[in-house]
Amino acid sequence: MMCSSFVWTQESVPALRGSSDAGQRVFEQRIARPVPGQDTTVMDVADVATAPTFPGGETALFERLASAPSCLPENDHDCIRTSEVEVSFVVERNGKVTRPHIENGGCPALERYALCAVLGLPAFTAGLYNDRTVRTRMRIPLRYAQQ
Repeated sequence: MMCSSFVWTQESVPALRGSSDAGQRVFEQRIARPVPGQDTTVMDVADVATAPTFPGGETALFERLASAPSCLPENDHDCIRTSEVEVSFVVERNGKVTRPHIENGGCPALERYALCAVLGLPAFTAGLYNDRTVRTRMRIPLRYAQQ
């Protein structure tokens, strides 16, 4: 009885040499490719008929961002005494949050915290335009004050 096994490799991906950052970049490039025929337009929240909504409303969104359970704020006392960060992100058609980006910042510790908090958000109810779900860019100013 003869047994043979096959090993499949990904020849299209160059050797990553153990770098998790390089592996992440390859992953993000592959998932960022649009599906042929799919509309990839991102609408601004001001342009949609119905804005994306967070479960529990705006108050719940700000509470979640203020106390993100999986993000630990850094103790960089020089910049987090009182600081404001404006973060933008896309609410996809399925409600998931993608593409977080700091629009205005200044305190690197708070920028990292804000990005982590946004990525940890549960799914929104997607925005609507012409009675169909659309990808929607949202911008939120976050003001942090150390207590």
